[in-house]
Amino acid sequence: MASVKLIITEDDNSEIRQSYDMTIEASEPVDIEPEIFVIQRAAAPAIVIDVPPADQFTSVADPLDMEEYPTDPVAYPSIPFYRVSMVALRFRSYSLMQETKANIISDVNGLLYAINMALSYPVTEEIVIDGSNT
Repeated sequence: MASVKLIITEDDNSEIRQSYDMTIEASEPVDIEPEIFVIQRAAAPAIVIDVPPADQFTSVADPLDMEEYPTDPVAYPSIPFYRVSMVALRFRSYSLMQETKANIISDVNGLLYAINMALSYPVTEEIVIDGSNT
């Protein structure tokens, strides 16, 4: 059965930077790679002059992302997405941080549910061919 432990760290920087930081790390994976967070390369920011595009967290991976997106962004520079095991996020409000945390936990649960469903189906198939059906 696939499982992963999420280590969530929240940091209240509201007095210093007027922001709230959260890091989420996937660890202790079972039957799944820990790189479950999808990053988009050089995602363009909102229209801001002289701000270069930067890689940005987009979502929790789905089963197809787990198969198709690499975990080494350097080895596959032409693929616009890659996966990592930890993301660091910054929020303007505490409530948005809590809402995002709940959404990420729900999405990770959905990913694990889908993988566990796929692991529970047998892979073996027997077909008898006798040439009578032409």
